[in-house]
Amino acid sequence: MLTLGLITYSNDGSLPARVQLTTFGIFLLFSGTIFTSMVFLELGNQKKAIPALTLPVSHFERFIAGWIYSFVIFQLVFFILFFAIDILVLSLGNINPLVHNELLRMDPKDLETDVIYLGFMFLNSAALLGAIYFQKMHFIKTAFALFIFVAIISVINAIMVHLLFGSNIHAGAPFKGIFIEENSHYFHLQPTDGGQAIFVALICTLVVVLWITAFFRLKEKQV
Repeated sequence: MLTLGLITYSNDGSLPARVQLTTFGIFLLFSGTIFTSMVFLELGNQKKAIPALTLPVSHFERFIAGWIYSFVIFQLVFFILFFAIDILVLSLGNINPLVHNELLRMDPKDLETDVIYLGFMFLNSAALLGAIYFQKMHFIKTAFALFIFVAIISVINAIMVHLLFGSNIHAGAPFKGIFIEENSHYFHLQPTDGGQAIFVALICTLVVVLWITAFFRLKEKQV
């Protein structure tokens, strides 16, 4: 509410849909990662881990309960709270007769919306694995591991693009387009629909692999 309210106030009551989407994505990814990293917090405390691991439920039930809380229920609660606050801020901004704010519409065909959802899925799976794998400081250690992973992937992608196309090519994210430098001019080449589909499929596959890894890591967890 403070963030949206300050933005609306500084823009004389105007709150564009793109700003709403950006705020939605930032808070969803950040808060979702923090919440997920605390789902299995008791496993890092020996006193709390004993009753948690000796609870008469299967490992799958224990894992699926944490997954539902962090992935399904969290999104539901976040959506309700965000749009309730968003509607309130928009109604206050529309008091200005020169301003007409429109409520954010989550279009599944919008590329930015898809990126937010894919990012949330990936961060949820990584944070869930980190919450089970690490003993303490789950969020910090998971964030550091993600930074190292993204850095390695970016370096490998840049090396592969330069080997394939030459030194005048500037690589972006994998499967997300490249920049060609020619006579001090830059040309951006977007991937085809097939390339976008490969990128989405790779992210979804990685998410499933991380969820499965987290489950088997939970099965091996001991006090």
